Amino acid sequence: MKTSSVKQMAQAALFAALIFLGTYIPKIPIMSGAGYIHFGDGFIYTAAAILPPLYAACAGAVGGILADVLSGFALYAPATALIKALMAVCVSWMCRGNGFIRRMRGGHDSVRARDILILGAAFVAAGAVNIAGYFIADMVLYGVAAGIAGLLMNAIQSAAGIAVFFVAFPILSKAFR
Repeated sequence: MKTSSVKQMAQAALFAALIFLGTYIPKIPIMSGAGYIHFGDGFIYTAAAILPPLYAACAGAVGGILADVLSGFALYAPATALIKALMAVCVSWMCRGNGFIRRMRGGHDSVRARDILILGAAFVAAGAVNIAGYFIADMVLYGVAAGIAGLLMNAIQSAAGIAVFFVAFPILSKAFR
């Protein structure tokens, strides 16, 4: 096995732990029993900007599953694995070679408006996966009304993940270099 793939597996494992902790520990309740905001999605986006798509997807899936199972939401674990993996893949694929990401990592790349737009589109795509994925999961598990009730909470969670990314990424990208 190549040294680079071992290093990426170790980084993915560390990100899975960060995603789990960021989802499991800081639960900020919103909308009276409709859910909570957590930092896990921001760590998924960070992993996706640092790791190749497969490693980022595995980190997102494993961290999300652990958080669901240990929080008492094991029923959501299969959906969470798919949703979080797809979120990571969206950001990872869309941000490969992004000058803005390289600049945030300490590089001297020039940043074009296109780079910022692509990063924004990656976050929108990942947010759409999150919102649509949990809408479908809620609908299958509890009915259409539950799916509709979760839409706003999942949109807020997606926006919170972007905010966490902009705080976590500059710090973690240096630590994972």
